[in-house]
Amino acid sequence: NSKMVKVKITNGIYGHKPKGVQCVQLVGYGEAVEVSKTEAKRLQDLGVAVLLEAEKSPQTPNENEPPGGLDDNGEMQPSAPAAADPVV
Repeated sequence: NSKMVKVKITNGIYGHKPKGVQCVQLVGYGEAVEVSKTEAKRLQDLGVAVLLEAEKSPQTPNENEPPGGLDDNGEMQPSAPAAADPVV
């Protein structure tokens, strides 16, 4: 059995049919849904979802990564503000 993980839909609408449910449940843009690891990878590879739950391991910041990215709730955080165009 595949471990279940939570993903956030970032593009379009995802039709999800949990075990034991007869009808497809629609999960819209910005909503979270729990799917198998295999399905989460497939959705990520298609560019329509991002993983909300990482493996339960301590996260260490990577000094080489720019600021910004996803916060603990899967929301995009802005990167460093863009430099203003110089006035000539």
